[in-house]
Amino acid sequence: MMDAPAPLPWSELGPNTARAFTEPLGVIATAAAVTSTAAFSSSGLDHDARRAVGESFASEGLGDASVLLGYVLPVLVPASLFASGAATSRRSHWVHASAAAQAVVVTFAATLALKLTTGRPFPLHGAPRDAADRYGHPEHAREWNFFAPGRGLAWPSGHASATFALAGALSASTADTAVTIASAGVAAGVSLGMLVGDHHYLSDVVAGSLLGLGVGDAVGRGFRARFLGASDARGVRVSLLPGLSPSVPGFRVSVSGL
Repeated sequence: MMDAPAPLPWSELGPNTARAFTEPLGVIATAAAVTSTAAFSSSGLDHDARRAVGESFASEGLGDASVLLGYVLPVLVPASLFASGAATSRRSHWVHASAAAQAVVVTFAATLALKLTTGRPFPLHGAPRDAADRYGHPEHAREWNFFAPGRGLAWPSGHASATFALAGALSASTADTAVTIASAGVAAGVSLGMLVGDHHYLSDVVAGSLLGLGVGDAVGRGFRARFLGASDARGVRVSLLPGLSPSVPGFRVSVSGL
């Protein structure tokens, strides 16, 4: 028997969602997602990276496998942990499962809202994979159709955001190095598959990864602190400190706890 009521995926939903988008790590991740996307898209780096990967590392098989994993893992992992918790009466499994499920759902909602708002086309832009001019349209990487989702739903990558949300939540709720390495490795592999399979531009994947990681970490820490009684040792703090030298005016920013 469990010694205390087990949490559920909607436990602490409001506070965890708020901290995901207002705490320093979430703010930094969101800002980095937006600024990196603007830079990659406008500079042509998205197109150049797509072409370089496509000409040297393209793998339709890995891309398709990553698509499948990106759909299955965010559902299968929490479900397996719930089943394990029910079978063994281990409350910690319910905590980790609930954290993972909540992080994935919150991330999905945020990702969907961004997709519907930005209307970015996918790299193939409706053309077949074997099109002769597959890499002949650099302008496509700079195309955005705000509030016109019928024109595209590429940004940010939902596969990257969901798997990194899962990884962030499990890492933070378990505080286990092996879990962190394994889950981050799988998420990185799925994200890589989005690139080599020509499913997303680089900035789609970077933005999705940052969004998912920020949400997952906040939710995982929230569940760990609330239901496992662990201190939020990984809480991020941002401080303004004096300049590096008394002779140099100004301030510098110190970020701790990442």
